[in-house]
Amino acid sequence: MSLSIATDSLPVFARRWHVRPVVMGVAVTLLLLSSVLRLGVMQTLGSYKPLQASLVASNVATHTSSHPKTLATSTAATSTSGSSVAQASTNFPKVVPPIPACTPTTFSGPTALDVSNAPVGYSEVIEQPSHYQIYGNTANQLEKQIAQCAPATDGSGSAEFTAETSYRLAWQYGAINLGNNQCKLSDVKVGLHVGMMLPVWQPTQFATSGLSGQWNTFMANLTTHEKGHVALDQQYAHTLADDLAAFPATDCGTLSQQVRYLIDSEVNTLNQANDNYDSQTNHGATQGAILP
Repeated sequence: MSLSIATDSLPVFARRWHVRPVVMGVAVTLLLLSSVLRLGVMQTLGSYKPLQASLVASNVATHTSSHPKTLATSTAATSTSGSSVAQASTNFPKVVPPIPACTPTTFSGPTALDVSNAPVGYSEVIEQPSHYQIYGNTANQLEKQIAQCAPATDGSGSAEFTAETSYRLAWQYGAINLGNNQCKLSDVKVGLHVGMMLPVWQPTQFATSGLSGQWNTFMANLTTHEKGHVALDQQYAHTLADDLAAFPATDCGTLSQQVRYLIDSEVNTLNQANDNYDSQTNHGATQGAILP
């Protein structure tokens, strides 16, 4: 016999850029959605947001990881464009045009997957990175444009990190009454949706010598760092799916609370794993995500 569970919703907050998920019961099927948005190692408060008025509730949390906007620059990289490419010849000086202004961008992150029609078990969508455009002829100019135009999500209007990666977790399950007031989860589904935003720069003839190669190395290492966060999201989303599927029979009156506790705990563990990864890599710096 199926167990009917009352529907409810509550805002839940975690550390900066984290919001704890909330588990809601809905008749035979309970759909809960949670997301974590990641911008560098910074954390900000998120808030619980119901996705639908009936039978569906979601939690929005953010956790980002990325490269700090304060980038180290070498003497060669910060030399002015005039001194590095001042003249095409002794007779015809090359005029360096002003660099275009970049456009500040926002990154709302991926939407929560609709797992209602997904197969039982784990599913994921890992998006290709989106980009914001920056301009410049020196590393210093690139650094300034990143600070001006990378996604700013703390309300200050100033970006603190170069790249942004975020995920949303969605989960759904049914509950079966086994008798003797014992209930068990059934048809557990967990969906992971990951998005990423990175800067893009197109070098010109006025760029300082070697800057293009330095940028390519920087971007390769920054992408490696961000993919490390994606791997953690995948690992812990798989764990959540497995643990919900194996959730033991529980007193029907406390089933939703026990499931909520499990999801809260595992999402917090994922958030902490991402924090630890950023601390261990200095937000990618030890992986080479530094623009010389």
